[in-house]
Amino acid sequence: MKGRLRIWLACSLWSTATLAQSVSGQPSINGIGDLVAACWNIGSLNNTARDVKVAVVFELDVDGRPVSNSIRLIAASGPDEAAAQQAYEAARRAILRCGANGYGLPAESYDHWRQVELVFNPEGMRLR
Repeated sequence: MKGRLRIWLACSLWSTATLAQSVSGQPSINGIGDLVAACWNIGSLNNTARDVKVAVVFELDVDGRPVSNSIRLIAASGPDEAAAQQAYEAARRAILRCGANGYGLPAESYDHWRQVELVFNPEGMRLR
């Protein structure tokens, strides 16, 4: 799918970034998931929220920085809405924190990565 980069975080990392990677020749696009995962603090979640998987979509500006007001929850699987909201907020903070200076993506491939979908799966993550 052109224009949206999908990445699974935590145990499995899945991405449609190979198209964008082959166009630009730069392997940095897959690194978004690794960067955001490093900033994702599941230790801030209560026990219920630690069982929630959330899918979040957001836009990046041409410099590779997340557009704050574009971040939205598109799906959640978990025990209740409050837990899903808490998991979403932790994901949102990770996206903004790690992307504050941009993700270093190739500008010539902007059409391929301008919208990113991340699936946050706490299974297998260590508490920090």
